[in-house]
Amino acid sequence: MKALKWIAATVAITYFMALITLFIFQRSFLYAPDRNVTTPVNAGLTDFTQIQVEAKPDTLTSWWHAPIKADAPIILIFHGNGGALVGRAKFFERIAGKDFGLLAVGYPGYGGNPGAPSEQSLYQSAQANYDWLIAKGYKPEQIVIAGQSLGTGVAIWLAQTRPAAGLLLQSPYTSMVEMAAKQMPFAPAHLLLKDRFDSLSRIGQIKIPIAWIHGRDDSLIPLAMAKRLFDAAKAPKCSHIIPEAGHNDMPDEVVAPFFRLNVEAMVKKGKCFSGPTS
Repeated sequence: MKALKWIAATVAITYFMALITLFIFQRSFLYAPDRNVTTPVNAGLTDFTQIQVEAKPDTLTSWWHAPIKADAPIILIFHGNGGALVGRAKFFERIAGKDFGLLAVGYPGYGGNPGAPSEQSLYQSAQANYDWLIAKGYKPEQIVIAGQSLGTGVAIWLAQTRPAAGLLLQSPYTSMVEMAAKQMPFAPAHLLLKDRFDSLSRIGQIKIPIAWIHGRDDSLIPLAMAKRLFDAAKAPKCSHIIPEAGHNDMPDEVVAPFFRLNVEAMVKKGKCFSGPTS
């Protein structure tokens, strides 16, 4: 009996210590930044420049591609949790083309930026970059907000709080609480998580066109989870499911045209474009 009590106590203490470790270091599990400084030119983007955005308390660096015409569509894009802007350089170039404006948002703690990533600091960065566009004279009706993976939570928050022409979501999730519960079913994620990115509670309040693209074989953010988010959104909304694609292998030759077609449809017609959903 004493041995059983000792084993139970050891298991309880180990579990409690594991929860404490998860709570303390959770942001190092969620965010995986590349902290190296890389300019657009060094990344091969000759038509992009670096801009400085005041996102108090920090000044952050984002990458900017000016539109060919002042009234052309502008894409305001938020990337996923890993790497930095440099890892998406070719994708940014492809969706901007020669005509669209594109502002790729630099996060705190990523790509040499000061500060540390958190839900609130990413929201502050989102708002500051949006406000930078408005201060430059661009209008909400020409701005399309886009998010990839973790960045969809930022994009949805911004689309709920600021006017825009449309919302593009690549591999979105319902909330980070549900994601954590999926990855760590042994932990009470609803009690421990600091950064929740509760997109499911927000998306139904968004009244602009929403286009959603996801890989059918995504094992990180299951298709069923993304569909729940899509189902909660209001029309107009459009979807495209890529067969035999996971989370990190979605082909740019499919995703980029989907982005461009939707950006044009949202800005010019207030509509979205659906690809085949086989």
